[in-house]
Amino acid sequence: MNQLIGTSFTETGAVAQDSTFLPLEDDPSIFFKNMTFCFTGRFIYGTRANCERIILALGSLPVDRVTKKLHYLVIGTLIEPSWAQTNYGNKIRDAIKHRDSGSEICIVSEKHWTHALNDIARFANK
Repeated sequence: MNQLIGTSFTETGAVAQDSTFLPLEDDPSIFFKNMTFCFTGRFIYGTRANCERIILALGSLPVDRVTKKLHYLVIGTLIEPSWAQTNYGNKIRDAIKHRDSGSEICIVSEKHWTHALNDIARFANK
C-alpha cells in the first residue's frame, strides 16, 4: 500500500502521510550570474518555462539535464512523497550521485530559490 499511494496505516487504521525526505542543502547562498539551473517537479511559482525565463533574465542558463557541471537543481514545492518513483526523481538521484562524487551541485527547494529572487528584487529597488 505504501508504495502505491505514499502513505501507511497507523495502528488505528488511519492513513498518515510519510515524511518526504529530500536531499536539500541546509542554507546555501544562491548566485545567479553565469550559473546553470535545472528545475524538477512542479512549482507554485509557475510553470517551468516561467522559472527558466526568470533565470535567463538574471544572467543564468537553464538546462534540462543534470550533469556534473550543473550549479543548482531546484526542486518544486509540489513534489510527491513518492518522488523517488517519479520521472523527476531521476534528476534528484543524478544530482546526489554527482554531488557525492565531488561535484558542487547545490540541491535547493523552490522556497529557498524564491527567497533568493526576493532578495535580488529588494536590493534592486534600493
